[in-house]
Amino acid sequence: MTVTRNLPAARALDASDAMRWARLVIGSLGLKPGALVLGFGDPGDAHLQALASLGMDVTVQPADTPYFESIADVRLTIGCRIEAATDGSYDGRFDAVVSVAPSFGGMGAAGAQRLLTAMSNALRGGAKLFLDLPNPGGRAGSGEAACDRATMVGMLREAAFVFEGAHGDAGGAGYHESTSPRLMLIGRKPDGC
Repeated sequence: MTVTRNLPAARALDASDAMRWARLVIGSLGLKPGALVLGFGDPGDAHLQALASLGMDVTVQPADTPYFESIADVRLTIGCRIEAATDGSYDGRFDAVVSVAPSFGGMGAAGAQRLLTAMSNALRGGAKLFLDLPNPGGRAGSGEAACDRATMVGMLREAAFVFEGAHGDAGGAGYHESTSPRLMLIGRKPDGC
């Protein structure tokens, strides 16, 4: 069963910021037009819409509905509409998983680990993950709960990811614990996993 409706306008965000972020994701993950991307976040998120506008085939899993507890997915197309489908599994079909959810802080360690494992299961072997999280050392009073880099890298490894690097902002700057506004982690699921 598929239901289609128009998306509300994206949240107020400078379009150039969202496009810069999307280009960073595409370059960091080595994605080509038509790549199947599972995005965790709000279906109206400008970042996910920017990925779709650059030719990615984006399926959105709303951040408030944990992936590992739901089979519903929302497909975002360049025409700014979503299709809510309730008929399938994600296992092993995606070229990339991207998370633009604000943080894993509210899930607790066990919940965050289950989500990372589910993200790994959604990927084909050799595919990559891009997590965009608040940086606990550099987030100027945002109030968001956050995990530090060492903790997140350990959790990635536990979920069968190989840690490949980190950025500190959407411009692709290197990550610095005390000054970077974001902690953007890149992981790869090994071939054969």
